[in-house]
Amino acid sequence: MKQKRMYFLMAFLCTLIGYTEWGTQHAYTFQLERELLFSGFPAKDVLFHPMVIFPLVGQILLLYSALYPDKSKWTALFSFVMLLPLFGLLFFIGLITLHFRILLCALPFMLLSVIYIFHFFKKRYAK
Repeated sequence: MKQKRMYFLMAFLCTLIGYTEWGTQHAYTFQLERELLFSGFPAKDVLFHPMVIFPLVGQILLLYSALYPDKSKWTALFSFVMLLPLFGLLFFIGLITLHFRILLCALPFMLLSVIYIFHFFKKRYAK
C-alpha cells in the first residue's frame, strides 16, 4: 500500500521536472503550470489545447491515485496514458536534437510509466 503511494507520488514529482526549450526561452513544466494557472485567467484556446488539458487532468488523477491507491488501478493507468504523449514528445525531441537536459528530464517519468503499464498488464493477464 505504502509502496504504491510512494510510486505514484514519485511519478507525480517526475511530471513537474519536464524541461522544454524553444528559441531563446526555456522552462520546466512546474513553471509553465504555475504561469498557466495563477497568472490570471488564460485564454480558452491555450487552456483547452489537448497538450495542456490532458497532462493537467493526468496529474490530478495521478495525485488521486497517490492518495487512494486501493481504489485507483484504472485511474492510475489512465493518468499515465494521459501524461505519456507530452513526455513522449519531450523525450523524442531530446533524442533527435541530442539536447540532454530535455532527454534526462523526460526519462524518469517515461521509465516509471512504462514499468507501471507493463506491471499492470502482466498482473492482469497472469490470472
